[in-house]
Order: sequence, then structure tokens, then C-alpha cells
Amino acid sequence: MKKLLPFLMLLSLHAHADDEALRQMFNCDGSFFRYIAQPGKAVPGLPVTVENGRAALRMQPIRDQAREMEEDVSGASEGLTSLLRHSAIEQPVALTPQWALRNYVEEHFHLTNSPTDVNGVSETYSWGFRLLGQKDMTLKQFVAQRPDLKFTCSKEKGGVCALYRQWDKGAWKTIKPSQQYADLPRLLLIASKSDPKHFSLDCSLLVEGERLPPGLIKALQPDWALNF
Repeated sequence: MKKLLPFLMLLSLHAHADDEALRQMFNCDGSFFRYIAQPGKAVPGLPVTVENGRAALRMQPIRDQAREMEEDVSGASEGLTSLLRHSAIEQPVALTPQWALRNYVEEHFHLTNSPTDVNGVSETYSWGFRLLGQKDMTLKQFVAQRPDLKFTCSKEKGGVCALYRQWDKGAWKTIKPSQQYADLPRLLLIASKSDPKHFSLDCSLLVEGERLPPGLIKALQPDWALNF
């Protein structure tokens, strides 16, 4: 109960807020961070700095997961880059009366000797929001907060809802899962639910068979720092 008190107190500060901050997360770009940097849209208790009209979450030190693997087993990280960082959020921070942000995580993964990927190469940038809701809802109800986005939801219990975009002639176009091409950059939005009130939104920018185009991750997340 003690851990919930800061969250409940912050909820009272957002009694008249709407869910626009949450809806911005579904864009899989910097929309959420630009939104909360606007005058009057700051989120009390969220550890951010604001610069050039964009809020940046304060993050914990970067973890080199490839090096950690190598320390455990020599040669285990050959051809692998795997960097991870979490936000400095210590307790859930209320975004609206319904939603709090529990954590935010970023990861950069690059592999050059995979036996399953095209040419043995794959690269992924991932970032995700961990959310705590105040009422139970289904995963389909969760993604319905953005009815303009056409998610594909699995039918089995504990499944996910996904939206697929592919880079085509300088723009992102929504596609069906069957229309994916491994050697073209893709942007996947995955919504999942771990228990009645815990939801996740994960974005993955990925390609197989080659490196992602330089600057593509920065176009989506300007303060990305994991491989710079």
C-alpha cells in the first residue's frame, strides 16, 4: 500500500487531465516527449529535462549486455551489440486519472553472425512504455484508445496486438503482417498486457540483412544515445 500512495497522490493533481499524453505514445516517435514539453502539459513527478521543445526522460546508466554475456561465457557475444537503458522513474508517475508511467526502456541490438537472419545480419532499435492502469480492461479496449490505428490482435489468452509499418519511398506506410519484407526497415508497435492493470507499448525499428539507414532512429527519437 505504501508504494501506491505516491501514485494516488499524483492522481489528484491530474483530476482534469485527458488521455492525450497516452495517445501520443502510440505514434512510435517523439510525439509523447514533445507533448509533455508543451506549456501546461508537464507531468508532475516525471524526471525530465526540456530543451528545444522536447522533454527527455532522465535515464539510468547504459548496460552493455553483450559485454555481460562475454564475462559469463567467452565468445558468447561474438558479432553482437546489445545496449540497454531504463528510465530513472522510481515510483509510478500519474499521467492522467487512469494511467501512470511505471518505466520507459530503450535497447539497441545489432548482430552480424546470425544463422537465421538474411546475410547473418539484423539490427533493431526498441523503446517501450510500461503503464499502470486504474481499472481493468482488455487489450483490445486498450488499443481502441487510438481507433485510427488498425491493430492486428492475436486470439489466444496472453497474446498481443500489433501494428506494422514499412519504410517505402521515404515514408512509413501501414501494412499487413504478410506484406513485410525482411530487408526493408520496419516499425512495429506491440501492445501487451501482463496482468489486469499492467500494460506495455513497445516500438521496434528493425531490418534484416543489412544495417538500418543512418539517422533513421534519430528521426524518430532525437535524443537516442545507445550507439552514439
